[in-house]
Amino acid sequence: MLDFAGLNWWAILTATVAAFALGYVWYGPVFGKAWLAALGKTEEDIQPSPTPFVVSFVAALATCVVVA
Repeated sequence: MLDFAGLNWWAILTATVAAFALGYVWYGPVFGKAWLAALGKTEEDIQPSPTPFVVSFVAALATCVVVA
């Protein structure tokens, strides 16, 4: 049985936000144009949608819980 009571939820939340912020910086200002070029897309091709952000945040949260 998994025991979630012993986890430091503040540390997990902080690590999740840090991972999410790192992903934003990585795929945004730092390598955003190179990433889009590798995909063969332009900024106009990308439709703004909250779905990738929600999925990324949930995946980062799950990863942080498993590592904790």
